[in-house]
Amino acid sequence: MTEQATPQESQASGRLPEVDGCPPHELSRSHAARRVATLAAESELFVSHYEYRVQLAAPPAWVPKNRPDLGEPLGWSGGVLPESKYLSFRHDLLIGSFHPGHRAKWTTHELLHGLVGFCWRPDASPFFHALAARLAEVLPVALWYYWDEAGLSRCRDHRGGGALFSAYCEACEAAALTQGGSVPAGWADGGVQFVQRELESVATARRTGRPHSHRVGTLDLMSDGLAYASAQSARLDSDTFAHWVERFSGPGAGRVADLDAYIERLEAVMGSIVDGHALTPWTCGKWGFVAQDIGWRLLHLAERHPRVRAPLRLLADNLADAQTESGVETAIAGYGALVDDARIPEVSDVFAVGYPLPQLKGRSLRQIAEGLASALPSTMEALGEGALDRVQQFVFRDLASRAPVSLRFAADVAQREGGALGELASLEAALVHPRPADAVTTTLGELGARYERVAVSPSARFVNVSYGGLALIDEPDLVHRARAGEATTLVVVSRGEELALSELDRNVGDALAQLSAVEGGFEPPDEGLSDELTDQLMAMGVLVACAWDETC
Repeated sequence: MTEQATPQESQASGRLPEVDGCPPHELSRSHAARRVATLAAESELFVSHYEYRVQLAAPPAWVPKNRPDLGEPLGWSGGVLPESKYLSFRHDLLIGSFHPGHRAKWTTHELLHGLVGFCWRPDASPFFHALAARLAEVLPVALWYYWDEAGLSRCRDHRGGGALFSAYCEACEAAALTQGGSVPAGWADGGVQFVQRELESVATARRTGRPHSHRVGTLDLMSDGLAYASAQSARLDSDTFAHWVERFSGPGAGRVADLDAYIERLEAVMGSIVDGHALTPWTCGKWGFVAQDIGWRLLHLAERHPRVRAPLRLLADNLADAQTESGVETAIAGYGALVDDARIPEVSDVFAVGYPLPQLKGRSLRQIAEGLASALPSTMEALGEGALDRVQQFVFRDLASRAPVSLRFAADVAQREGGALGELASLEAALVHPRPADAVTTTLGELGARYERVAVSPSARFVNVSYGGLALIDEPDLVHRARAGEATTLVVVSRGEELALSELDRNVGDALAQLSAVEGGFEPPDEGLSDELTDQLMAMGVLVACAWDETC
């Protein structure tokens, strides 16, 4: 087995260190992203896959009144597993989260949360919790809106303009895969200034004893800190949490005990990202972080199931004494023996943490199967009795990707099985997860459009099908050419709030799929598209204009 290079060796050779669970290209999108990745590797941080991680229901005593979203986890809907912000995210969980539905900026944002750590003390007031939560967000937010923009490649419409806030641009996500973007003047320094103003605002709040906001557009980290304290104070003030901190969060394990020391940690991490200064890494190592996570899940269950509180706490304490891979194996085995005699969640759910564990644990097959059934019912029905085995094969191959599980599974089926089943899965996934409508074309329409250059609609998704694939979902209106043996492409296009499904000759569909990657559009005659065919494709919404005039 080849030994993996250390972060220091990778940095010296110019290679990017590996961080478990992270797509490598998301760690190299900007200078700041590369630096965060290097620091994360030095501390042996990693991320968990959100779709494979089973969220545990919270004990009622920890759920504030009128906040049912913080109690029972949400279920799948159309292949999407919603995230209740303050149920799944905790500053004291130093293992980041990879959510396929989030944009690529989240990867290093999550890793930076791990590098910053968390601040907690046993006698803390809600005001302390709010300030600590606010400070925990300062550097990750500076990375998101400032440092990650320096050197980042964006699409032609958004170059040099900075982060998009709540807007989403698929073209920008694709452009960020390429390196060498321009460095807009001031973006790196702007992040430092943002942090300094935040720290000044926190100092004002501490001096006056009242919340004090530093607002930038829609950003208000004081408001976020108050919301976190409101949602989490009961948990943070519990004896269970204090026990977890005592047993699992010693020196070098991510916890800072007071706000002054926490601010010093933030300044040290910022200096390391911006100026390349050395940073003292967390020393508990990968299995220390794993032990923290599993130890908390065991103590969490002990709070929710008082009848087995003592044995669950004993399992957690034994794990705290052996924060190693073998210690985790012992905890899994011990919990398995306890399940036989108690009505508590199954081993497969409790140890479905979203990252690999011993004994092939860590990923929830049940949860993924439920997600696929919610999005691809016809495909799962066609798989028949072998559906669960087929899902299990996929689970072991699945890699972190910014795509819904139904699209990933459909691609896997199309590649490995092909034929009618692969076509069915691809079409069903395209219909349940269409690309967003093209806002520019939807708004400006055809009036004043220039047609010298056109582009493939960014909302178009192409699926090659045969008669067999269509027959599996009983679409009689679409199979007349396929039944005669002609090659067929179906294109799914979002047009405003409507979803259009059109049929094309295979050679036209293949050509358009290639042209969809052309930035700035193309001239139809140069690509062999007749005026008549171009007009038809424009009417379908498959082709869109690239420019408009001021008058009609």
